[in-house]
Amino acid sequence: MKTIPGHTGRARALPLWSLAPFVACVLLGLPALPLTAQTVGPQAEVDSNAGDSVAGAAPRVQSFKLSRDVQEAFAQLQDRWLLLNSALLQGDASLAKSAVDDLIGNFNNMGFDSAPELSLALAARGVEAARQGDDGGAELAFGLAVPLDENGSAVHFGRGRADWGDGQYFSAMGHLARGYRLAFVDPGLRRLAVRNGVIWLMLTLLISAGVFIALQFATKGALLLKDLRQRLPVHPFLGGGAVIALLCLPVLLPSGWLWLGLVWAVLLWSYVSQSERWVLAVCIVLLGAVPTGFNLLAGSLPVALSAEGRLLDGLELGRFDGRLVERLSALERERADDPAVIHLIADAHERFGQDDIARPYYRQVVDAEPLNGAALNNLGVFHARRKERVAAIEFLQSAADLDVSAATAGYNLSRLYDQLLEFGNSQRYLRVARESSAASVEEWEGQGLATVSLFGGFERIPEIRKSLAKERRAEIDWVECGQPLVLAITILLLAIVLQWLGFGSTGGWRVVESGKSSFGLWARRILPGLQSAEAGDGGRAFAAIVVPIGICTWMATGLFGYALPWTLEPGRAVVVGVSLVFLVIFFSVRAVAR
Repeated sequence: MKTIPGHTGRARALPLWSLAPFVACVLLGLPALPLTAQTVGPQAEVDSNAGDSVAGAAPRVQSFKLSRDVQEAFAQLQDRWLLLNSALLQGDASLAKSAVDDLIGNFNNMGFDSAPELSLALAARGVEAARQGDDGGAELAFGLAVPLDENGSAVHFGRGRADWGDGQYFSAMGHLARGYRLAFVDPGLRRLAVRNGVIWLMLTLLISAGVFIALQFATKGALLLKDLRQRLPVHPFLGGGAVIALLCLPVLLPSGWLWLGLVWAVLLWSYVSQSERWVLAVCIVLLGAVPTGFNLLAGSLPVALSAEGRLLDGLELGRFDGRLVERLSALERERADDPAVIHLIADAHERFGQDDIARPYYRQVVDAEPLNGAALNNLGVFHARRKERVAAIEFLQSAADLDVSAATAGYNLSRLYDQLLEFGNSQRYLRVARESSAASVEEWEGQGLATVSLFGGFERIPEIRKSLAKERRAEIDWVECGQPLVLAITILLLAIVLQWLGFGSTGGWRVVESGKSSFGLWARRILPGLQSAEAGDGGRAFAAIVVPIGICTWMATGLFGYALPWTLEPGRAVVVGVSLVFLVIFFSVRAVAR
């Protein structure tokens, strides 16, 4: 067994209370992390009348113009929604189904595939009906919610709640599992979930680093305190208590929990084994890298949390949003010089059937991007519909020369030349279209379409999202964010230099002999990493710490990071329940194995 030069007797471990200052500092410092829970989208509890505001036809203040026909379409949506609510109150299933069919028809005419907010409102109504014992009304509401958002999670979450309330636990768990699976169809939610996963990982590593340093202090701190009492001008009457108080002084500094861990790590550097020293170096870097990561995350608000992000996600998935026009107006005002945004606005007008309003937007896109085939094609379609054949041919021929729009523009030119009885040109451009995309041409011919528009603006949604994210990254103060990491690396170098200069114990370390530990037998069995820390096995000690801390931080997922728009999911109950089960399994295995 190796001994430490200059010391006699066994290496006495500190009592359990010696961990209290560091643990308290970690717990008190967690609320000061720069990233707190933020809410996006609907909450877990949704009022069953939420759809009343969703189907409101006219947005408040807007720059996105609506034609009279589109305004009437929005008004019809509101009327059908009110009719649906009335039918549900009366229990008239046939009238309610007819109202839903009309709503779906209106959405499809506008180019949308689903209406998640209306589906959510009906699912919430179904949950409320189930609570009141109205099983027929609940089943009717859930059944009507499905066609409004066939791939949505709200119905499954709602059915899960209703089944749980009825005591059908296995059925409820099945619906909840399907709800979680379908919820991740939303790309914005997936990105937020990944971001929350990064936050969880950083938080787990940060706390694990702090607890590892605390364990080193608890198992090797007696020798450190003895050295400090000999070197510091401390009155003998005060003893080790004064030294411990001095060691806790860093907590009074700004970000004191970080300073406390760094100071303890430096002082313990010469008193630990070589494997523990490697892990201690990683912990020092983590104490700086994790706050730097939090600063970066807090400084760049995710696009998915913004109104623009929710708009882009909805358009990408073909989901109707009650604030669609309002958000389109805001996006147009804020990014009026971005060709990709102008192209998206033009496509939105085209999808609403407002090609006369879309034309000047497409003109702006072509002026900024002369080789934009989709915009050229749609300008040609606009003139073709108004029998302005010279202008139509000019734009469509320009689009047909570009690979991205050759099939669509060639098909449109073929139909236009058919009308002009120029069958040679018609067949020539039809061959161009088929060479580019024979399957698309066959589909268009089967539908008997006279003209085909290209929605290239919607295809540029990822480009717009990246542009928004780039702007947010540009707002980050990299120097300020990187200060904790630079500080940690400096502290690590300081620890190495102090060891080289002979500070503390440089001759080695000593294993705490089995049976001579100040910790009780059950404490050594239950407390993760304690026995490995006494034996000087740094890797095993850290690995034993990370697992339970990871489970505990996962249990607190809702307290840190971003609140995900699960809608009718059961909140944190599932996460907490699963986490507790894993904790019980983990500590039970430890108790039995040792």
